[in-house]
Amino acid sequence: MRILIVSLSFTSTHTIPKHSGKQTFASGASYEGSFDNNMYNGQGTYTWVDGCSYSGGWLDNKMHGNGTYVDAERVKFSGEFFNGKFNNGRAYVHLR
Repeated sequence: MRILIVSLSFTSTHTIPKHSGKQTFASGASYEGSFDNNMYNGQGTYTWVDGCSYSGGWLDNKMHGNGTYVDAERVKFSGEFFNGKFNNGRAYVHLR
């Protein structure tokens, strides 16, 4: 049996101001949208390797604002997200 461990870390003293772009990870996951100071801020779409995705508002790398999360079985959760959680009208639900 072979085990492959991949690790990536970096330190930067520079921040990049507001811009749009695409970030793709070694896992195959990706984010495309707005960045502010190297964080997901504004509108964007994150797609996980398992097929789940979230399109909508982002604040400091968390789903925040109006958006739509689609799970691996194609079930959609549309509405308000707050600090990474979905507001189902009764409580904030952590989807990821």
